[in-house]
Amino acid sequence: LLEQMTLAEKIGQMTQVEKNSITPEDVTTHAIGSILSGGGGNPETNNAAEWRKMVQVYMDAALQTRYVNEIHLEAQRLSRLVEDLRILSQSDANSLTTGRELIDLSLLLDGLAFEFETAVSQKNLRYEVNLPEQTLTIRANSAHVRVVLRNLLENAIKYTPENGRISLTVKQDETAVQVCIVDNGIGISQDELPKLFTRFYRVDKARNRNIPGSGLGLSLVQEVVSLYGGTIVVESAG
Repeated sequence: LLEQMTLAEKIGQMTQVEKNSITPEDVTTHAIGSILSGGGGNPETNNAAEWRKMVQVYMDAALQTRYVNEIHLEAQRLSRLVEDLRILSQSDANSLTTGRELIDLSLLLDGLAFEFETAVSQKNLRYEVNLPEQTLTIRANSAHVRVVLRNLLENAIKYTPENGRISLTVKQDETAVQVCIVDNGIGISQDELPKLFTRFYRVDKARNRNIPGSGLGLSLVQEVVSLYGGTIVVESAG
């Protein structure tokens, strides 16, 4: 009988019997489990109403906002990691191939700006994008282009201090598109620059500051860029 109860009915029972003994952390744990399980369908639509009801019972508005933001950011992080690992596994199996989709780079960059909006805001960063006036289109696998730009932007955001600045400039000629990302981050020593594209390698400054990361991003970027016959260069004053 319990297995057949809906999540809403379970919440009702919890409200009547355990309201005074359940902490916000308990609710968050249950809510995350509900979202990830999804009831066999889309978790964002199946359990969204029940989850909102649950957090409204046990949390005030400020705490709701904080927990929802934390869950959203963690879900984004896990999604990015899965995307990276999928492409890396294809590369290791020699099954990574170029694509021929027609991609509007402006739209893709808009999507990434939205994705990183919270991270940029939390550090009060100034993020500028400089694009040519003409429409920017390339032919590639959109997932590949997204992974390259996302990892480069994510690195810039992670290693740039609060109130810092990041600029992304795109130039296009008849044969290629050049993307240049500049920030005023913590810098990289000259002896570490050649090691940046080694899998799992992380510079000493990142380890010492406990900056999160897997050490896979730049190696993945290099593999994808090389697949399309491109090059990637990193410069730092140290």
